[in-house]
Amino acid sequence: MRAKEYLQNIRGLDLEIHIMGEEGNKTAELIDQLSKQNRGGKETAAAILNLMGLAVQINECISRLDALSGEIRAKIDALREPQHRHVLILRYFLCKDWWEIAAETNYSERSVYRLHAAALVELEKIL
Repeated sequence: MRAKEYLQNIRGLDLEIHIMGEEGNKTAELIDQLSKQNRGGKETAAAILNLMGLAVQINECISRLDALSGEIRAKIDALREPQHRHVLILRYFLCKDWWEIAAETNYSERSVYRLHAAALVELEKIL
């Protein structure tokens, strides 16, 4: 697996957790509506089971994200160049856009792209 795809796994898991959380919120709203309408029974039970299943899935994804984040963070910390570490952390852990990274680091966007590319090359050697 190439360095960029490896790093993007963090964003993918984070997005998956977010989507399941949104689905859980909608299911919780449905349960609330059903209970307010005194419409318990099978619909409510099914919604509760769905919500419980989502909670288990979310916890599993969070565990995978924690493990992957620790693994990736250790590899990023092994990079020699502090600018490379900083750009990768801002991009993949804090999900910053390129322009935000440029503003935070006082580099031009073009320089951020170059730093990012160099950081990926350096990380590739570690993987």
